[in-house]
Amino acid sequence: MKKLSAAFFIFLIIITWATLIGLFWVYMLFNWLYDLKTTPEYSWLKGTALSQDLVVNRILGGDHKTYVSSVLGNMKTNKSRGGTYAANFVDWWWKLVFKQANHCIGAMKPTDIYDFSARRAIAGVVMFWLNLYLIYLGVQAL
Repeated sequence: MKKLSAAFFIFLIIITWATLIGLFWVYMLFNWLYDLKTTPEYSWLKGTALSQDLVVNRILGGDHKTYVSSVLGNMKTNKSRGGTYAANFVDWWWKLVFKQANHCIGAMKPTDIYDFSARRAIAGVVMFWLNLYLIYLGVQAL
């Protein structure tokens, strides 16, 4: 059951983040094109992705200054089975794409606030999608 809840949480993260990328893809493409001429340590695209990470965590009911990976690292550190499965998936993906091991625990900072609630995460995603749907209806009415 814990693997199922971890998979559901990963699904919520992916669907929320994919929606943000879908909404901001032109802006992110511009960031990437601009970054081709700048130094990577000041990447506009990286800053946008980190901002989206904070927004995703906020939509899921987390603190506005804590990243999703940090929350998963905290769950893994506290031996949450579902959180550990989710963190292991993110760690695997991060190692595959960015060659960084143990990303979730490495993302934790002493100033992070951990207050995860599955109910808040589900409610946040539902309200986010309801908000998008109401915007869509408003645009259609024009």
